[in-house]
Amino acid sequence: MIGYVYLNKDAIIKEQKDALMKSISGQLASQLVKQTEALTGNMDSMFSEKIKPEMTLQHNNQLKAFPKQTGPAIPMR
Repeated sequence: MIGYVYLNKDAIIKEQKDALMKSISGQLASQLVKQTEALTGNMDSMFSEKIKPEMTLQHNNQLKAFPKQTGPAIPMR
């Protein structure tokens, strides 16, 4: 048994490394999926509750800044 492990140590190390990398990548992928879902879920409510009213208010203020009556573009003599 010891001779088998010694002769195949490189292959055993590679298999263990590959298994560890797959495990780590799977855990990272699942964490990223959870974080992405949490962020996108919050973005909808953040847009509708905070950003959209601010945009509407800013847009209305821009409309109020336009003159209500305009004169001729070229003065008439």
